[in-house]
Amino acid sequence: MAVFAKLINISATALLLMTASCSDERFNDTIIDTDALPGDRAETFEVPLRLHTDKPTLIGKPLVNDIPSRAEGDDTADDPEKAAEEALHDIWVFQYDNDGKQLIAPRYYEVTSTEIRKLNIRLAEGNDSRVFVLANTCDPEWAKDKDLSTQEKFIDYKYPFTEDNVEMGEDEYLLMEGSVKDTIRKETDLDPIDIHLTRMMAKISFKY
Repeated sequence: MAVFAKLINISATALLLMTASCSDERFNDTIIDTDALPGDRAETFEVPLRLHTDKPTLIGKPLVNDIPSRAEGDDTADDPEKAAEEALHDIWVFQYDNDGKQLIAPRYYEVTSTEIRKLNIRLAEGNDSRVFVLANTCDPEWAKDKDLSTQEKFIDYKYPFTEDNVEMGEDEYLLMEGSVKDTIRKETDLDPIDIHLTRMMAKISFKY
């Protein structure tokens, strides 16, 4: 009888230890940021982002009057060339603090929503932080082997253009870049962050 009681005590002790262990694990799960990436310096949270592709800017004056330019107002809604120039396939998001240091690791998102090109991204809280967006690399590994750990390094980076990527073919996309300086706060009613994208290539129209 004494042996049986001792076994019950041992089993009860083991059960208490298992329960405590499970409780610790549950507690740890609640404080771990499951969306954190290597390189994050702060906890991230979801922020709505709204992307805008700005109208092309005309530089100089046309030599003849019959060369169409969307920058001058030749802008039809069903223009396939316009659709190609404004298409968004993906974005890389970079965030730097007010000292220009990387606040979060670069993140890649595919743009699948057609609703005013709005999607949720992850950012960290920061006063006067700078958010950069690089669109249409079409490569989820693009930023992983590059040192873009400061705002200065990101701005100084020169994207290599070759004979293979200077002309946009079918199912290819124009590189675009945009940024915004804003104070990001963790609030439930956070307004969308609007970023206006500029094309990183120029188009030359000529006639002879």
